[in-house]
Amino acid sequence: MKNIYRKIAITIFGVLIFFTCSGDSGEESSQITGQKIVFQSDRDGNMDVFIMDADGANQINVSNNSAKEFNDRHPAGSFDGSKIAFRSDREGNAEVFVMDADGNNQTNLTNNSASDIDPSWTTDGSMITFDTDRDGNIEIYTMNSDGTNQ
Repeated sequence: MKNIYRKIAITIFGVLIFFTCSGDSGEESSQITGQKIVFQSDRDGNMDVFIMDADGANQINVSNNSAKEFNDRHPAGSFDGSKIAFRSDREGNAEVFVMDADGNNQTNLTNNSASDIDPSWTTDGSMITFDTDRDGNIEIYTMNSDGTNQ
């Protein structure tokens, strides 16, 4: 398997517990933040980002990308639960997007011809890390949470 990584972060005393497992297929990806879980699913015919209560109730498609040929995947919730970063190919290649936890204000942060994938938040929410091939090989980049200073 190519380009697979696993992330595990656990904060003691219930502040945050999150587990993400992703790879090229992107079939598994979920995150638990407080009482909400953000995950990806192709139940509507293409991969979208969903959020649900920790008990599995109230499952809502928050990315709502209806184009069947494009996918939203690898969601990563900010540690305060207010934002979700994710990978989307809705503009023709893989880019890092961010949105409010309810799906509003979806914004392309990377917006270039390279493949930008697998976003993760810093604990204070000020920065996002991501993988990119913009220099000809896969490297880890950082940017401010608004997409500046990549």
